[in-house]
Amino acid sequence: MTRDRKRKLAVRAVQKSTGQRYTQAAKLVAPPEPRPAGWTFRLPDLLNECATFPAASPARGGPEPEVFHSRVLGAAVPYATVLQLAGVLADEAHPAELVLESLDPHERAVVVCSKRRFALDLNWSGVESLCQQPGCGDRPVDFQIVVCTEHLTQCDVHSLEAMTRESGYCVESEENPALLEGLPEADLLVRAAVGIGAYTKVVQAWLDTCFIPVDEIDDVLWTDEDRALAMRHSVERERLRLDRVARKEARRVRGETSACQTCGGQLLGWDMQAHPLYCSRACSPAHPPAPTFATPVPF
Repeated sequence: MTRDRKRKLAVRAVQKSTGQRYTQAAKLVAPPEPRPAGWTFRLPDLLNECATFPAASPARGGPEPEVFHSRVLGAAVPYATVLQLAGVLADEAHPAELVLESLDPHERAVVVCSKRRFALDLNWSGVESLCQQPGCGDRPVDFQIVVCTEHLTQCDVHSLEAMTRESGYCVESEENPALLEGLPEADLLVRAAVGIGAYTKVVQAWLDTCFIPVDEIDDVLWTDEDRALAMRHSVERERLRLDRVARKEARRVRGETSACQTCGGQLLGWDMQAHPLYCSRACSPAHPPAPTFATPVPF
């Protein structure tokens, strides 16, 4: 059977199942042109296609998902992928507007919504959250630390502090503060903070949100002196532990460098309020190296 005849039979099948005219059915059968990077579309438009467009081919059974030819994206898209994307973006206050960052019609599409990046699987179906650094194909650390471990070190102070507070609030537990000590996300955030000279701000943000701020412990736990004391001890133990993590990271950042990057003086110790590559706050630059992307948006 020739390719043209196969296409006509497919159009007739769509026409029969949908009741549309031949020319309308033909548009659904013909693969659409892939959309270029930067293409903007609305989630309701993609959902409308998902709800109304017939399958691109008869169901074959097995693990392969059923797909439809999307004119919005310009690719064959699994129905399940669109539905999962709608679920992920269900908390958007208004109909989500998305930007197509990249598209491989046979593999995946990367879309952006309010700085949040998602990979849409066009082969097996599925939606995966991506690091918010444009072009990065890695997953974020978690729902609060919304960049990958590599790009976490490129955040500015404001972004890092904001993600630290988000993480701290999510693990708050007044019942057993000892369980909050030694969490791996705290170590990640502290190491990133050391590399941009923001250790003191980030560690304080972590202690104030993950635990109860020290100056509020008595007010919050005034009915239970034992719990208040346990909270104070946990806060101080965690502060000392994170100090050790920070000093170890500072030594790693310095590596083979032994001279201050500003004055050339010897780097004998580390001022925790300065960048490790400078001998003091006086030599440390007022603004650490600029990050490569804007403030991340929590998922």
